[in-house]
Amino acid sequence: MTLAKGHSMTETFVEGITVKIIEILNTAGSPQPLTGLIITLELRDKTGHLVEFSSEDVSPKVGVQGDPLDGAVFFKPASGDLTNALSPYLVRWRLTDGNGDDDFWPLSAPVKWVIGI
Repeated sequence: MTLAKGHSMTETFVEGITVKIIEILNTAGSPQPLTGLIITLELRDKTGHLVEFSSEDVSPKVGVQGDPLDGAVFFKPASGDLTNALSPYLVRWRLTDGNGDDDFWPLSAPVKWVIGI
């Protein structure tokens, strides 16, 4: 999935998914360079509970997929990370630079992840 700033959409996944979910972050139609950035996935369930997965975690479930200049990020969920009971999730990516400044994708509304059974 290509995720441009200001873009909003809904994605559907099956409960228990454990394969990588890959998204491409774009700015003005070009891939967002990711070199040197901390990648964080913000995952908010239907109750409003926020869970964050960071590329700095001991065993990271998120990070850069391939060449950082291609703008691709991934989330590799464990089987219990995305459940139908807590669906839908509102999802956005936070990129943090070396100065601690954050940028978000998508910029406007988060992407909605619906988890089916």
